[in-house]
Amino acid sequence: MTTIRVPSGQILTVVPVDDTSERKKLADGIGEGAFEFAYDPSKCLLDLRNSSHQRQQQQQHIAQLQAYFELWLLLYYIFTTHSVTQMIDVQFPDVRELDTQQAALIMAFVLEPDDAHAPHMYCPRSVFFQISLPPSGPYKCWLGSHFTNATYPRYCDNTSAKQARDPWRPPKPRAGTLIYSRYVPTLNKMFTMRALSIEDDADTFSEWMNNDRVAEFWNMKGDKDSVHLPYLKTLDGDKHVVTVIGSLDHEQFLYAELYYVAEDHLAPFADGAGLYDRGFHLLVGNESLRGPHIVRAWLTSIVHCLFLQDPRTQYVFLEPRTDNKKLIGYLLQHGFEKLKEFTFPHKRAALMRIDRDAFFKVGPAQ
Repeated sequence: MTTIRVPSGQILTVVPVDDTSERKKLADGIGEGAFEFAYDPSKCLLDLRNSSHQRQQQQQHIAQLQAYFELWLLLYYIFTTHSVTQMIDVQFPDVRELDTQQAALIMAFVLEPDDAHAPHMYCPRSVFFQISLPPSGPYKCWLGSHFTNATYPRYCDNTSAKQARDPWRPPKPRAGTLIYSRYVPTLNKMFTMRALSIEDDADTFSEWMNNDRVAEFWNMKGDKDSVHLPYLKTLDGDKHVVTVIGSLDHEQFLYAELYYVAEDHLAPFADGAGLYDRGFHLLVGNESLRGPHIVRAWLTSIVHCLFLQDPRTQYVFLEPRTDNKKLIGYLLQHGFEKLKEFTFPHKRAALMRIDRDAFFKVGPAQ
């Protein structure tokens, strides 16, 4: 039996059909008729041809929607538990049991109708992890409900010349809103990010900023009321920045500022940055949740979140201090490239960048 969690935290269990069969059954607690399947890792073949999933008493469109959702769960299970798998060949029992054209559209599959009664669909890992929501069902996928992954118009339609050139982006989430959630198999923990609440999080923020290790890079030691609250209130009113708190299984450990590069002080130095490209500043304040295994989880999750929030985002940038060799090393390990070094008024920085295609070739760390 294999037990993992879906992005919203619910348990997903996969069990053998019986002691002699190679087939398994998806048992996700969504109701009657668990989905039976076989997966051959050596061929990356997901075989549904002898599926026990029959819903003949249901209306056809309801059965199809349920099938799409359960297929998403199967792909999620395989990509999560087989981290080297880059492409899954899905083999269906009969074209009449699933509207393959519609499924291909919803799931972003590549459809190969080799046989009219046994079509194949190919789902690349790079495509699957860009699907921000499952096609149906009770689970949310990665992004909080605040984000829709819609394609926004390029500019607002306002009368003033300045506003007419403002890029139209998702609005800032309300304080405390869940922004992102992902199960990290190697940690067996849920990584989540929520919008910072000044009322609830100012004490934690102040404590972390007064940590000697954090202060070495942030230089914000001081009193909560005179230093940290004014800082957080300024960012709260800045539409180009979203402040967040990150947790592992509800244990808070991380503060980050997710920003749009075009309106940031980084903009003059960020070669090739567009209106929708993102960056982030970050600190880990919880001493018990540090180390390379934790870094790979939060680093790839934050980048995943930023690319999912807007399909127009092509690059994510960071600008660590040049003497922060440890962070620069982690960034290089996880797909970032170092473009150059440059001088801010307050530090000498390295310009680090990762592009969408490079990230999704690997996806968030498992």
